[in-house]
Amino acid sequence: MSQKVRRRYVNVPVIDQITVLFTALNTLLLAFFIALNSVAVVDPSRARMALGSLLGTFGGVPGGAQEVRTPGIVRGQIDQPTDEELEGVRRDIADLLAAHDAEGQVAVFTRGEDLVFRFEGRALFEEGTADVKPGARQVLAGLVQRISPTAHAIQIEGHVDTVSTRQSRYPSPWAYGAARAGAIHAELVTQGLAPGRLIVASGGCARPWMPNETEEQRSLNRRIEIVLVGGANDPRLYPRRQTVSIGGIEVELENTAAPASGERS
Repeated sequence: MSQKVRRRYVNVPVIDQITVLFTALNTLLLAFFIALNSVAVVDPSRARMALGSLLGTFGGVPGGAQEVRTPGIVRGQIDQPTDEELEGVRRDIADLLAAHDAEGQVAVFTRGEDLVFRFEGRALFEEGTADVKPGARQVLAGLVQRISPTAHAIQIEGHVDTVSTRQSRYPSPWAYGAARAGAIHAELVTQGLAPGRLIVASGGCARPWMPNETEEQRSLNRRIEIVLVGGANDPRLYPRRQTVSIGGIEVELENTAAPASGERS
């Protein structure tokens, strides 16, 4: 006589089903992000910005980080250089000029994201020529030592006034400015800067710094501007800044009270 087999059904709670589904989805997401991370290309500059932002937000250094403290520096966001930092760079160059009787003939300031070294023409050239003074070569060597560790493009701009071209051998203000910029280009290459980093430009007399009304004003308009393109907040130019090394990436901690960008000498 056949026996009937009774089947038992076990009711699985709904909460267990949801837990299994949730765990499976999270496992898939984890695998997905691991795959993304394995093919990611890390941008060191963005990593530095992100780490600097976190440090400024939480006000501390993560475990394992090595901090180099400098008195007077405040944690915060990466910003434009302070007036003190710009003055430090200007003073270094001015000391070189002073050694060759050209004190006070250089200004250092920011122009947007660029760092500008403005030299009066008489500090670098013989009057009415594009011939670099022997003493100016040592000044330019000091400048090269300061900016060579950076990787920024360097634009050399020659500017003249509305009158001096008549006393020179050049046919136009543009040609006169270009000749002076070209002479500085050749000198910087001789001092060791890679030619591929250098750009030569002439403003002629079209971009005066001062009105061309007096001889003193015209002498100020005869100038060379060496522009470190995008180098206004490059930490390698300001050795006194505070740095933190995290996982092999150096993070710059700068003064949040730095003035807004603009032309500051």
